[in-house]
Amino acid sequence: MNYFDLYTFIGKDIVPPGGTELTSKFMDEIYFFPKSNRFSYLEIASHTGALSRKIATLDKHNEIYGIDISSFAINRANKICERDGLRRIKYLVSDAEELPFEDDYFDFVDLGIAFGFFIQNRNKCLEECKRVLKKDGRVFFNSLFYVNQPPDLLTNEVERILGITLDRSIKYDYNFFLDLMSDSFELEKELIIEFDGSFKEWEFENHMRSEIKNTDAAIAKLSPDEQEIFIKEYAESRFILQMNEEYCLSALQAWKVKD
Repeated sequence: MNYFDLYTFIGKDIVPPGGTELTSKFMDEIYFFPKSNRFSYLEIASHTGALSRKIATLDKHNEIYGIDISSFAINRANKICERDGLRRIKYLVSDAEELPFEDDYFDFVDLGIAFGFFIQNRNKCLEECKRVLKKDGRVFFNSLFYVNQPPDLLTNEVERILGITLDRSIKYDYNFFLDLMSDSFELEKELIIEFDGSFKEWEFENHMRSEIKNTDAAIAKLSPDEQEIFIKEYAESRFILQMNEEYCLSALQAWKVKD
């Protein structure tokens, strides 16, 4: 089971660096989402929809979509919304390189945390973002970038967990993502986020064990022995990714379309 399906299976959301609270606060305080006028928002690579559900709390008049290539995650996202009565949020299985929306449709597009490392044709994705975005709209991007190069052994483990192969010839630093976005968009505002994680592997395990009691995810239907297998897999992956984050910062950014 890959990392993303594992999170869905155990009932954990994949959240952007800084968490949903910081990201929604960044959007709300800078752009003051309309309090009476309807706005439209798209979350790309939404997984189970943690961020878009948080955005839904900012205003009751909004129209929110989330897309992800994982049908497993999208099914889970829609079930959560149905359970919690969030009918104005719609999640679709879709590719970020071919968005199923009309031109000039959204006020806000969030690129999601998958853009930096998982979308194969980033330029095509940005073209699609620009197409579906209104002329006065904004793109939000939460990039995880390396400040220091991690050891190869750690990078190998990150690739194994995430199921990707990083191009070792590319320096995934701040300027890499800045240059990538700057071809089509103009940076308007940013917030640099530092990571302060210091959890031990057993702490991740214990935290997950306590959460299983209150989840309706698939893992709750397993026997305790079967649950332990997935708990340990989750804890190991989260601990390794936390070690990788020690070499990183994140830039939470707002971009507008270039004139």
